Order: sequence, then C-alpha cells, then structure tokens
Amino acid sequence: MNIQIRRLTPADAELQKELIYIALWDHPDEPRRPVNVLEHPVVRAYYEDWGREGDIGLLAVSNDRPAGFIQLRTKECVTEEY
Repeated sequence: MNIQIRRLTPADAELQKELIYIALWDHPDEPRRPVNVLEHPVVRAYYEDWGREGDIGLLAVSNDRPAGFIQLRTKECVTEEY
C-alpha cells in the first residue's frame, strides 16, 4: 500500500465534510444520523472557511482515494472561567 500525505486545502471542502461526517460516531445499533447534521453550527465550525490562519490539516491518500485525515482548528473559548 502506497500512502501519500498532503495538506488539506480549501479546495478539499466537500471531501472534508464527508470525512467529518464519517468521523461523527453513532452507536452501531442506532441508525446513522442524517447528513444535514453537517449544517449544525457546532459541526460547521470545524470546516467552514477552512484555510484560516492557524488551520492545519493533513490528508492521507492511497491509490488516489482518501485513506484518512486529521485536522486542527484553534477556536476561541466562549467560557470565561477558562
């Protein structure tokens, strides 16, 4: 298996959303949540306007197909206690 790693870019937006949907865990005995969960503001915050300063993402590709990804987005805390 030949795996290449490349940066996740704004051009990968649809793929990024698909991979985030897969990453949202649902119990195996329960039906998958609807794909429109990606439009929920809490979920959307992880991909909307990807490529901002501080966004870091890597995509693993094997045989021209996504094999996995990792992303990091720094967000401001809205809880003043922190």
